[in-house]
Amino acid sequence: MGPSNQEPAVSQEPPPSPPLSPPLSQEAPEPAEERNWAELPRDVLLLIFQKIGAIEILMAAQWVCRPWRQLSHEPQLWRCIDMLYHSELFNEIDMESMAREAVDRSNGQVEEFYGDYVGSDALLQYIADRTSHLKCLRLISCYAISDEGLIEMAKRFPQLEELEISQCSQFSETLFESFGEAWSQLKRLRLNKRWFSLPLMEFDDSEALAIAKNMHELHHLQLFANRLTNDGLQAILDNCPHLESLDIRQCFHINMDGSLRAKCARIKNLRLPSDPTDDYEFCADIDGVGDSVDDYPSGNSEIDLVYDDVFDDYYHYYHISSSDDDHPGFLL
Repeated sequence: MGPSNQEPAVSQEPPPSPPLSPPLSQEAPEPAEERNWAELPRDVLLLIFQKIGAIEILMAAQWVCRPWRQLSHEPQLWRCIDMLYHSELFNEIDMESMAREAVDRSNGQVEEFYGDYVGSDALLQYIADRTSHLKCLRLISCYAISDEGLIEMAKRFPQLEELEISQCSQFSETLFESFGEAWSQLKRLRLNKRWFSLPLMEFDDSEALAIAKNMHELHHLQLFANRLTNDGLQAILDNCPHLESLDIRQCFHINMDGSLRAKCARIKNLRLPSDPTDDYEFCADIDGVGDSVDDYPSGNSEIDLVYDDVFDDYYHYYHISSSDDDHPGFLL
């Protein structure tokens, strides 16, 4: 046999491995940078403070640090003084002194005041003496305000655009006849009774007729558990041509016949006497039916800020002790 043309086999060895890199040192992670809340931009802090309300600022936020204390005196924060949903403090805090402090910090710029279990003729006078810009007044469960106090406010603030009187049972039935003409420019009115009673209370159209006579510029009207009848409602519909929303829930003296339904057809947002009250802001019990519920929503504030613990630390500065007659109450 002749010589073989087959080439000798070449061994297939794996390529050499690259040199190993030296092991990396195990460095500890850098600690998270602590946030300095005092260094937030001023406009951001102002927005936060505007969201949390007057009581939270005075009882907690202003005590967090010196910059926040200084910011709490910014007059623009107090154009709207919101003291709602703190009824649990009514017997523990001098709410009226706190309201006066808020008014003082506004430097005459108060445009809106919301009082919940805080309000008296003297406080209304205090507000009237320190601002001429009031456009919105909301009074909820303010039992120390009289007819005369509200009539005086009507004289001082004819430009008022929004008025709420809710859960206040002390006013006379003729109150609206007395100040209706002075507040003829109102755009929004909420006149809400505490709740309806069974058997049906005696009907009364005096408030409805006063509204129809004087408040022709109304766009939004809420008359919860009012005693008006078809006549009162018809007068309102005939004389308030700009109405966009009308809430007459628990107004059980009204019979929504075909004529009234036709007149209400132009109302964009209409709530009728027997409509559900799940979204009503206050207690909607019918007296004698079912169990009572809390008047106000409970829970945490909209914004959960870092001063939650500070609230407790400084609470004793404002707490009124029944065993200490000399305790000054709300102090700044």
